[in-house]
Amino acid sequence: MLDVYVSIIIFVLVNLSYLVIILSKRNLKRYMNKSREITMLKNKYNLDLDKLNHKKVAFTMGFVNALAISIVYLVFMLIKNIVLKILVAFIASIVLTLLLYSLVGKHFRKEMNK
Repeated sequence: MLDVYVSIIIFVLVNLSYLVIILSKRNLKRYMNKSREITMLKNKYNLDLDKLNHKKVAFTMGFVNALAISIVYLVFMLIKNIVLKILVAFIASIVLTLLLYSLVGKHFRKEMNK
């Protein structure tokens, strides 16, 4: 049960630190165009960042990244064997990243088309 609480704390800390660092940037639009994750979403889902709210995109990406990190930590802590921990954490991080980014890309594509 302690691992669940630590995972929640990690989620909150990662999300807050991401938001403080990214949303405090003076030129958020220029930063968003240089970000690898945003570039991947932009290319795969044909997103036009000019039609989207940059702060909302940054907030959503921070939330998704924090969620993925906290879930990978939780999975990592539930397994006892160290080799299996590393293997499962690696696979879980890839699967979660692909799944969550595809959900975000589809969401922003729908929002952009409105």
